[in-house]
Amino acid sequence: MTVTIDTRQDLTLDNCFKVAWQGHPVRIGDTAAKCITEARTRLMKLIDDPDVVIYGVTTGYGQKAKNQLTPEERKAHAARPPKPAAASWGDRVPDRVARAIVFARLANFVEGHAAVSPHIAQAVAEMLAGGAMPIVPARVQGGAGEILSLSHLFLDLASSHKLGEKDSLSLVNGSPSAAGLVADCALAARRRLELSVKIVALAIEG
Repeated sequence: MTVTIDTRQDLTLDNCFKVAWQGHPVRIGDTAAKCITEARTRLMKLIDDPDVVIYGVTTGYGQKAKNQLTPEERKAHAARPPKPAAASWGDRVPDRVARAIVFARLANFVEGHAAVSPHIAQAVAEMLAGGAMPIVPARVQGGAGEILSLSHLFLDLASSHKLGEKDSLSLVNGSPSAAGLVADCALAARRRLELSVKIVALAIEG
């Protein structure tokens, strides 16, 4: 069964269970696709204004944040995948957790908030179509937020698809890892509670 996502309200715990635990694919619905396209169009129009400054989009990163990029530099800057940030270590998270994180990533996309390129949003959804998930190490220093773990998760996608302005930032910024981990804990707790009730019931009957 394909889970269709049109708004953030569709990213429920029940749908997360279907996608992350049961392996159901995800489809970006028509309403969401329209929002994504319209937001992308507005962003591209906005950054064509030379007076507009957006960190990491019309400027460099970190110490280069004061450097305003030309349109050509902007495109070259955007096209680079987030390889340097893929620097986590340790055992990999379970595939169900990686799927939950990808599912949570769509929350920033479906209503246009990330202004991501439509083909990148679609590629993220297609990661849930049943193929092998990327290896995401469970241990990471937290100085860069979730950029390190998300770089592992989306590096293959970023390396195999054309990245436009802000696309890389839209993939690795935010906190979908936390959302995915919390959802996984909630789903596990629900199942354990249900099992505990059955065990107690059997004990009483005995």
